[in-house]
Amino acid sequence: MLSKGGLPIMADKRVIGGIGASGGTGDQDLAVVEAAIAADGLPMRPPRKPL
Repeated sequence: MLSKGGLPIMADKRVIGGIGASGGTGDQDLAVVEAAIAADGLPMRPPRKPL
């Protein structure tokens, strides 16, 4: 099931892992995940829409 708060971690156009957060609203969780990926300098794929 897809939901806000998680994103794949990309490297060389391949998924090499994922990161997720929970505890806030979906938008807050997603913002935390995006900030963590950006701080690490890794590219991210745009999130898919929740089902």
